[in-house]
Amino acid sequence: MIQWAIKYNGGKLRQQMNSTPVLFPTKKAAESEIETLKIGNCKPVKVEIKEVNPEIIKWADKMSRKTKSNELERFVRHFLCCSDNLKNGVIGFNRFSTDGNIQVVLDALIKCDKDGDCPDGFYYEESSDTLFIFEHFEFDCSSNKKNGSMLRKNIAHTESAARQELNQATGEYKGVKVIEQSEGIRDGDTITYRVGADGDKFRDNYIANFKKAFERHAKKVSDYISNCKKKTGKDCKSIKVCFVFEDITLGGTHYKIDKNSMGGEVNILLTKQFMDIFRDSPVDYAIFGMMQNPSTLTVCDKTVLAFYDKADVVDLSKEEFFVFPSMPRFTYAVKRNL
Repeated sequence: MIQWAIKYNGGKLRQQMNSTPVLFPTKKAAESEIETLKIGNCKPVKVEIKEVNPEIIKWADKMSRKTKSNELERFVRHFLCCSDNLKNGVIGFNRFSTDGNIQVVLDALIKCDKDGDCPDGFYYEESSDTLFIFEHFEFDCSSNKKNGSMLRKNIAHTESAARQELNQATGEYKGVKVIEQSEGIRDGDTITYRVGADGDKFRDNYIANFKKAFERHAKKVSDYISNCKKKTGKDCKSIKVCFVFEDITLGGTHYKIDKNSMGGEVNILLTKQFMDIFRDSPVDYAIFGMMQNPSTLTVCDKTVLAFYDKADVVDLSKEEFFVFPSMPRFTYAVKRNL
């Protein structure tokens, strides 16, 4: 059965953009909903009615409703299920490739078994006797020592503190926690953060953190292949290794311009630093996204290396980054007696 969907864009309805479209059985029902829809005093800035592929919407709705998932499922839900990228039953993404069939990689990512560990996911396509292997990792711009990323540790700390306060709260709970991505200047009980400062340090952390994570997982590719062959019982005519990774820097990672202003977003797939690591690796496809902005979803294969000397490819060693040194995290909850 054909279904119709309303997609909301802009204004106070930004939260709607990160959910699947609202479905209606007929176009007339969808049009009627637009006439009556109000959220507070704000009507949608832009509303589109689309005839949608019900199978894709059904899959996206199922994924968006999941509460327990591994890292790969969370990536798929965040980047492939949001209405920024899911349009008219088609997943939109940026492509850095001369391979016209690169869409098959995302199709395999959607279908793959995501309950694995070493690798995170795999999919066997019987018609072409091809095994797709998916391994996911995250990186950020904070300092990263032996005991892990500063950002990840601080996120875990603030979430733990918020949970403790929530458990002790009665009725309504409102909490604000500051998550640090770099050290502030401390003076007694006061901490001062310099927005836009330390752009070279954030850049160096970004490069080092990505390189460390990529190479650590690349060393395990032979294990990934061996494990998947055992699970599928297939020798496979073709094997495609796909790394799925995301920049989880809070506020996103941007280039610094005009001394201390925020410029465009950093897409690591179009940098010499990425290509230098990717070139001789056993990885066939790279899938990247910035957590802060799902529309940064990008896919590339080894054909991207042909652009290494082009003007659009950035040498990060010549750039500085604009990264917020800290970000607030707001928690709101109401306890109700059931």
